[in-house]
Amino acid sequence: GGEGDATGHGTHVAGTVGGTRYGIAKNASIISVKAQYPGARYTTWLRAYEWIGQPYLANGKKPSVVNHSLGGPYRSAINAAVNALIELGVHFVNSAGNLGKLACTKSP
Repeated sequence: GGEGDATGHGTHVAGTVGGTRYGIAKNASIISVKAQYPGARYTTWLRAYEWIGQPYLANGKKPSVVNHSLGGPYRSAINAAVNALIELGVHFVNSAGNLGKLACTKSP
């Protein structure tokens, strides 16, 4: 996948959320977890979810919010992984409605 933000979207959203001058949460600690890039598969998302969950399982450190600006066709494994993180206390903010389709046909 390489380093960096191929589309600039993740960087844009991170700045909106935690930019030190204009961000909504100016004191937020932002940790980049790259799960979408040209050629990425759903297994990449699953590995990212696993990485996000490790602090919860290992030592109780808890990130507050995952900004989840991605989605795709319904995948039970994706939905199960996101739901497992929610059960651990991870909060998700997800894009919705961009395709004009019923949410039950999409993941997460």
